[in-house]
Order: sequence, then structure tokens, then C-alpha cells
Amino acid sequence: MRYRRAYIEITSACNLDCSFCVHRGVHRGNLPFEDFKMIADQLPELTDTVYYHVLGEPLLHPDLDRMMEYVNDLGMRSAITTNGLLLKNKAEKWKGLKISRINISLHAYIDENNGLTLQDAMQTVKDAETVQRETGAAVFYRLWDAENPDQKELEAAILNRYGKETDPENVYKPNGMELAHGFRLSKERKFVWPVNASKGTERGFCQGLRTHFAVLADGTVVPCCLDAAGEICLGNAKEKPLKEILDSEKAKTIYNGFTGRKAAEELCRKCEYKGRFGG
Repeated sequence: MRYRRAYIEITSACNLDCSFCVHRGVHRGNLPFEDFKMIADQLPELTDTVYYHVLGEPLLHPDLDRMMEYVNDLGMRSAITTNGLLLKNKAEKWKGLKISRINISLHAYIDENNGLTLQDAMQTVKDAETVQRETGAAVFYRLWDAENPDQKELEAAILNRYGKETDPENVYKPNGMELAHGFRLSKERKFVWPVNASKGTERGFCQGLRTHFAVLADGTVVPCCLDAAGEICLGNAKEKPLKEILDSEKAKTIYNGFTGRKAAEELCRKCEYKGRFGG
């Protein structure tokens, strides 16, 4: 089976402290480069695209550029999810690499925990534009909280920079709103991380183990990128081959359950995202 993407969490560390994030109490540290290589060597038969993120800020990892080069040499594409604070000076380093997408989490700039300003956010936008010119990657500016007045101000500033007016119908589409060639604005409605949810429902559908899977920095393999706490452990990539883990009975039970629009795991039952896939 092939997947659209694999999430490889290379670090659980972050340079921000967003209130919506579940990183508090998670200390998996950095994935060593040699362990990353071992995992990456197994990926070409499973996927074409590698994301360097579940929790954490991937640009903090000292070997990120080497990892991206290694993935490039294996014939795969890289994709980055980042708060963008460390994008400056990456354009030249990433030039020539196959980078399909860069997600900029701009909602981090309106989180009161971080003390960032609108000017900080717009500087990140400028840095992202420089990187896009050199790499050709599709840049997605991402926002989470539509009712937040600070978000409305930031959204207006971004739209103004690209000479656009807001279009709510387009913004909430899966691929967001096109701002210019190579740039899109994507908004999501607020959600509760499943590990923090108190109740749920069995009914629903999920793309986990269909379009993607994730490997945490300690090697734990999980069905999707929302299992940031590693509650649904399918195995450990440092101990067993990925293909064997993804073909396990536990993985099949989860996959087959969602085929019948039923969540087999408690964490999945509490996950509200499964209601967004027409479940």
C-alpha cells in the first residue's frame, strides 16, 4: 500500500508556547540523524512525500537540512509545517530541493502566550516569499480561529499584501484561497485535540492509515498526525520494519473499522476530525 505522505516527527521541541498545542509534558527530544536515515530508507516504497512534523518546530533540528537532502536523494519530496520564525536564510540552503509544500502556522502569532506582533507575522510572510521564489514550493498560510479579532486583523493584512478581498466560501475549502501563484490562505475552525476531548462517538471516518501515517521522534508509529501523545502505538520503527508495523493486525483493525465508518480505538472515538470526512 502506498500513502500520500508520511509524517516523521524529527523533534518535539518548539520555540513557541501556543495555548492550543498539546506539547506540554511531551519530551521526546530530537530524532537522531542516523535513526532518521534508517526510517527514510524504508519510505520510497511507501510514499512520495515526507513531512517533518507531528509536534515540535522542525526548523529547530540541527540536521533538518541534511534530512531534506537525504530525502531528496532518495527521490522523494519534502513538506514543511512550521511557525516560520526560523525561515530566514533558508532560501539558499533549500534551493534545488524538491519541496512540495510549506505550511506556515500563522495562528501562532496571535496566541497571547507568544507575545508576537502583527509585524512579526508579516516578516514571516516576507521570509516565506523569499523561500518560495528559490524553491517553487506551494506556501500555505494557516489560521485556526475565525472569531478571534487579532486573527481578523492578520488575515486582512495578508489579503491586502496580495491585493485580495476575503471570500469565506473559498477560504474554508480544503485548499483554501489562492492569493497569488504559489501562495494560498487556509483557515480551519477550532478543534479540540482528541487526547484532550472528554467524549466522542464511534461513528465517523478517518484518512489515517489510508493517506498517511506518522512516526514520532521516539520511534512510535501511530495512525495519524493527531495522535501527538502516541496513544495508539502500532509499533516502534527503531525496532521493527515500517511495512511490518503498518501491516499489523492492530493497523488493519483501525483501517477496516473506518471502512465501515466506525472508530475502533478510544482516541479515534474522541477525535472530532473524523466528522469532517463525511462520516
